[in-house]
This record gives sequence, structure tokens and C-alpha cells, in this order.
Amino acid sequence: MIAVGLVLGCGHTSPAGQGPIASLGSLQPGWNRIAGGPHTTCAFGTPYAYFVEIGDPQELMIYFQGGGGCWDAATCDPRSKVRMFKPAVAEREQPYRTGLLDPANPENPVRGYTKVFVPYCTADLHLGARTVAYDVPASRADSAHLFEIHHSGAANAMAAIDWAFAHVPSPRTILVTGESAGSVPTPVYAAIMSKHYPRARVVALGDGSGAFGEASGITGSWRGLPFLRSLNALPGLDSATLTYPGLYGLAARSSSRISVAEINSAQDSTQSFYLRAVDPSSPHVSTLLARNYAVIKRDVPSFRSFTIPGAMHTIIPRPQFYTTSVDGVRLRDWVDALINGAPPCAGDQQPTGSTPCLRDVGTSLVGMK
Repeated sequence: MIAVGLVLGCGHTSPAGQGPIASLGSLQPGWNRIAGGPHTTCAFGTPYAYFVEIGDPQELMIYFQGGGGCWDAATCDPRSKVRMFKPAVAEREQPYRTGLLDPANPENPVRGYTKVFVPYCTADLHLGARTVAYDVPASRADSAHLFEIHHSGAANAMAAIDWAFAHVPSPRTILVTGESAGSVPTPVYAAIMSKHYPRARVVALGDGSGAFGEASGITGSWRGLPFLRSLNALPGLDSATLTYPGLYGLAARSSSRISVAEINSAQDSTQSFYLRAVDPSSPHVSTLLARNYAVIKRDVPSFRSFTIPGAMHTIIPRPQFYTTSVDGVRLRDWVDALINGAPPCAGDQQPTGSTPCLRDVGTSLVGMK
């Protein structure tokens, strides 16, 4: 790997994004694009923006977009032939209109919610707080060059969350969810939401990141640890033992009002790509899912997982969200039960229409009993 040339310092370690707060009166029906404001930026210095849609003030969804990641000069280089991450919020970019963000589907579990869509453009799982300059020496393939990257995901995310804090005074239900890179930070931001809204029931639902474990990106490459510590929302945070699965335990310990769950594909091709970019000898995704599910369950016995066969990466933003069933359980119905507070099934208990409960689905796909 190519070494870092100059670290410019830990930037946005404050939990507040401090972006401008658009007034409700200025918003239109549907998605509204709002400039992130001061202290926000995308990876290469282009402006950041987030999106909000006004709905029921008692029901709130915070949605974190995915889009890869980078951790050194080789993976972050804008001149690389392989783009490892989404580097900007495009001028005409809009949130998805399928899956959990489909505004027209009457079966959408979050139809009618107030929604905040947090775009991704910082290659740091929405948790970074560091700007780095890289000095890349000449090689046979390219000339020497310099570039700077802003891992400012934490400030960007907090700018969007600050909007919710300003305009959604007392929600009853909060869903914090995301896909791929946006899946990893869901327990962190669920803890933030629970701390700010002490009466709300909060659900953290990740999609497409369950095989990731070691969290050196947060503690090293992106310098997200000072941000996490500044939150005072994750009791027991220890940099020496921090892992991505461990974030669920930290969030659940912060409040009994937080429920945690994950959706994954057993042979997810994109998770496999990133795992082997870091370690070519990485175990298969299904093996890592089984391992990480077990780790989370030790900390949070009520944790529930829905595992899908095949290599598809993420499902909550796709039309298949409504059509996929595993072990006789429809994903859409499982998510609906999760959001609406169905308790975990006990032992061999099976969910029924009269006494709904939430069980792990697809455990045989990852070798779990």
C-alpha cells in the first residue's frame, strides 16, 4: 500500500453538523434538497447536500446511502482505474424511488413517514472526521501526483440529523436504516437519536454489511473515534476492542428502547469484493455472517437477522424488497413487524397473525441452528 503523505488533522469531531436548517414553510411535497452548509463537504471538496420529505411527525426515518469506501492512497486515488467509492452528491441526484423509498407502494412500511435521506460521498461509512493529503510517487502506470480527500462523513450526517432535531420535536417511532456503507453506522446514529428523543422507540436496521468485522477504518484511516467519543451515547466504547458488530451492542446498551436487526445475502458479491481487497484470504461471506451474528447475539439477545440466498448486494432500496421470501417469511412483512415493535420469538415459537413475533430468517444459509 502507498503511504499517507500528510495528515492535515482531525477536523469535524463535534457531533453537530452545523448546517443551515431549512424552514418547514419553504419545503415542497416530495423530496427537498438542502445544502449541507458549513463544515460539510464531499471527498474531493464538492458541496454536500441531503434530502428531506415531510410526513407524519410521529414517525421518522433516517436513511443512510451506500457507496463503497477507501482507506489509503491506492484506494482513494481519483486517478485509479477502479473507483472504490461514491465521491460526490450529483447536482441532479435524488433519493431512490424503489424499495423502502417507494412513495407509491401501499405496502411500504414507512409510507407517510417524515424521511431524511443522507447521501454518501466521503468513503468513510458516514463516520469519518479527517482530511488527508496524499503524495503519490511516480509508477510505471502513472506520474507522481498529489490529492486531498475529506473523510467528513460524521459532519455531513449530523447536518442532516440536525434538521430532524430542529423540525421533528417528538417522534414516537424512529427507523435508522441504510444499505451497504450506509448500513454500518446505523447503530451509532440510532444511539444518537435515542439520546435526543428519550421517549421514542428506535430501530437500527442494517442492509448489506454484516460480514464486516474489524473496525480499523474508524480508529485509523478516517479518525472517527473522537467523533464517537464526543457523542457520549455509546457507553463502554473501547478503541482497543471496537468492531463493526460491536456497535450494535454499544447501541443496545445505551438504551432499552433501541432494537437492532440486519439483512444480508449469504453470498453477497460486493461484501466479498471489499473483504478480499483488504485481505485476499478472507473467509466466505456466509462464514463471517454466522460469526458476526453470534457476536451480536451475545451482546444483544433480541438481535434479529434476515439472510437471503444468492449474491445480490442490498435489498431495501430494490423492488425485490416486496417480493422476496425466505423460509416462508416475506421480507416486507418481517421489516414491518420489526418497525412496529413485534417482540422476538421465544424458543420454537412461530409468528402468527394473532400473536406476531420476530424470528431469525435464513439461518440455515449461514450454518446457524
